[in-house]
Formats: sequence, structure tokens, C-alpha cells
Amino acid sequence: MEQMESTALVEQAKAITTIPTAEVFTRVVDARGLLKNAVEFFNDRAKPNLDNLKKALDDAKAALSKDVDPLEAEYKRLGGLMTAYDDEQERIKLQREREQAIEDARKRKAAEEEKAELARLAAELGDKKLAREIRSTPIDEPPPQVIVKATPKTEASFALTKKYEVVNLMALIKAVAGGKVPILALAFSPGFLHKQATALYSACPEIPGKPGRRELYPGVEVYVVKGARQ
Repeated sequence: MEQMESTALVEQAKAITTIPTAEVFTRVVDARGLLKNAVEFFNDRAKPNLDNLKKALDDAKAALSKDVDPLEAEYKRLGGLMTAYDDEQERIKLQREREQAIEDARKRKAAEEEKAELARLAAELGDKKLAREIRSTPIDEPPPQVIVKATPKTEASFALTKKYEVVNLMALIKAVAGGKVPILALAFSPGFLHKQATALYSACPEIPGKPGRRELYPGVEVYVVKGARQ
């Protein structure tokens, strides 16, 4: 069957717009049969080429996967190592800051005790004015110690990704039924909760007893995951 014949069949079918008689009904049945046969003919003719193209595509995907998958696996693994290192450096930085705060408090207390002792000695020597001056003299505060995290500042920085988790589906359903939450939250719109978590995270109230967790909607919690920027 040639393209010209196919076009003729289409034009003949388009010419039939109503079925006023049984004869026309029979013509419609015949026309549909010819159309179906033509569809099967072109499908059968194209099938070998389509099968070859599909196989070529599958082979290309398999070859690409063989090359790319090991690279991506190592890329993600090294990203995990980077995140673990950065988390450890953050822990060390916070520990050093706590130790510094304790040391500063110890020095401040020692300075206050020394000032009080000097004021007491001045009072015992009868110099009340000097004692008052000593008491009113502010203690020299040590300059603030800036503790820097050891993670190098590079282009391969870290990204903070907002995530969500449905922890109580019934609570979410009730909130939707009560008109408090858009119905799209019930997964009728793929990606809706992810978009809301990203857009509204900062405005979400923190959940008591769950550090780092916030409530997006009743039954839905959002949190932040840190990882090497992809």
C-alpha cells in the first residue's frame, strides 16, 4: 500500500459525515475495515525498523550506563566523605567554642575575684575612694576568639536540601477535609509537597522535642539535609 492509497482512504472516510441509510451504514463498515487494514499494514511495515531502533537505543543506554554508573557512584561516595568530614569539623568547631566560652568565664571570674580582693585591701588601708574606684572599674574583656571551621572553602561547597516526610497520613487527610490544607497535598499533584517544603520551610514552626524538624502541614514534617553540592 502506497501513501497515495492511504490518503485516498482518509479522504473517502472524511466524506462520510452522517449515516442516513442502511446502504451508507454498510459503506461505513467497509471503510472502517479498510482503514484498520491500512493501520495494520503500516504498523507491520514499520515494526522491524522500530525494533532495530529500540534495540540500538537499549544498547546505547547500556553502554552509557556501563561508563557512567561507576563514575556517578564514586562521585556520590566522595560527596558522602566530604559531608562526613565537614560534619566532624563542625563538631570540633562547636567543641572548641564551648571550651573557649568556659575558659573566658573562668578568666572573668578570676578577674572579678582579684578586683574584689584589691578593693577589700584598699578599704582595709583606709582608702575608701580607691576602693570605690576599683569596684567601679570595668573588667577588661578578652577580645572575641573567632574559631574557624577547618573545611576548606572551595567551589565544591555544600548544599542544603529541604525534605519532607508524611508521618501521619490520617492527620493530613483530616486537614485537607477541613479545608486547612490544599487537596494537592494528597499527591494528586506530583512534587507539590516538595515545592511547599522548599518554599515554606523558614516559616514552618519548629516541632518541640524534634530538633531540626518543622511542621509543614498536620502530619507532614520538613527537615534539611546537607550534602556535597551535586
